[in-house]
Formats: sequence, C-alpha cells, structure tokens
Amino acid sequence: MSSVRIFFREVGRAIRIVQLLRYPSDTPLRRRVTAATDKVEAFTGFSQRIGFGNGGVITGNDPVEQEKTA
Repeated sequence: MSSVRIFFREVGRAIRIVQLLRYPSDTPLRRRVTAATDKVEAFTGFSQRIGFGNGGVITGNDPVEQEKTA
C-alpha cells in the first residue's frame, strides 16, 4: 500500500475518533445523526414493504430476470 493511501486512512481514522468523542456532548451533532439514521431506517422499511420476488434479493445473472425482480 502506498504511503499516501496509508496517510489518508490514518487521517480518516483520527477524524472518526474525534467525531465519536464529540458525540456524547454535542447535542446538535446527535440530532443530525439521529435524523439521518431515521431516514435510512425509514427507507429500509419502505423498501422491505414493497420488495417482492425472493425478498427483493436479485440472485441471478440474467439481466432480463434482474429487471423483472427490480
């Protein structure tokens, strides 16, 4: 792995740690995270309700069958 890639991976980890440490004491941050999580969970519930054909999982490699499932 290149040194630039390792550098950016470590910077990303540091940013994540800072965010995790801020989370308990930062009320606006918690509200934003909760709102985003609620949106994702609502979409997941919606997609599960409308999913059909093997629970919405596309298992075949045939493009025509994938389109039918979608």
